[in-house]
Amino acid sequence: MATQTEELGPIIGHAAPNFVLQDHDLNPSDLDSIMGENGVLIGFIRDIWQPASIRRVLFMQKHHRKFLEQGINIALIIADQPNTLYSFHLSTEVKMSVTLLADPDSVAHRAYNMFHSGLVLIDDTYTIRNKWLVPDERVWLRPKELLDELYAPA
Repeated sequence: MATQTEELGPIIGHAAPNFVLQDHDLNPSDLDSIMGENGVLIGFIRDIWQPASIRRVLFMQKHHRKFLEQGINIALIIADQPNTLYSFHLSTEVKMSVTLLADPDSVAHRAYNMFHSGLVLIDDTYTIRNKWLVPDERVWLRPKELLDELYAPA
């Protein structure tokens, strides 16, 4: 089960910190460039080659379209080097539409206080709407749970 805590993760209702990270091709992205029309769901992952991480990446890829239809983009910030993400892209048979961003120095992980695997929902006003810390034995929350949260009263 996912958990929400006051002490871990970013503070709900606060402005989302910006960042500049590179993807597997060394293209830079910031919060504005990954923002969807209605917001962005950011997943924080420590190591892309861990089995739980691979499941999470593929899960988000599978459900990406459901979020895009609601104006929500998905980005995964991974505490690895861009070349590690590049090798992941080369090894998977799935064409990735989810944005994977390398955070080798954990700059974004620190800015969001996300040192555990988890999700952060940011709305279109760049406000942190919700956060979930997700244990390794669970992939992520169901897409419906996440999308319902976007439309819940603030």
